[in-house]
Amino acid sequence: MHPHNDDDSQHLITKEDGSDPRRFHDRRFRDRPQNQTRRKAWQLCRQVEWALRSILATCSREAVRELTILSVSPAPHSGRLKVAVSSSEMSNPIKIEMIETQLETVGGWIRCELAASINRRNVPELVWHLT
Repeated sequence: MHPHNDDDSQHLITKEDGSDPRRFHDRRFRDRPQNQTRRKAWQLCRQVEWALRSILATCSREAVRELTILSVSPAPHSGRLKVAVSSSEMSNPIKIEMIETQLETVGGWIRCELAASINRRNVPELVWHLT
């Protein structure tokens, strides 16, 4: 029996065999197409938006419960999501500050509930944008 040598195995692959199976199975050469990565990020955004609608509706803080989610988008990637929200109280600067404070207060609870709602190893960080 001959000792295994990478140079010996090269002659087994011919032009008709297609690509090198070692290269095919090597993770370093698996690059996802850019459009698939973007599609997955937007798919996560939609999933988070649907989950946040029900989570905010069950919040104990009235100002948070009355928020309307306008959009969820990657900021700048799917590990951090920008959540654009609106409220009828946006014309009052004191109310805006109160809403921001309450979002910070319940932010941990929201992420915990979000983790239970979405199927993902890591829950994305949420950046709130009041408009």
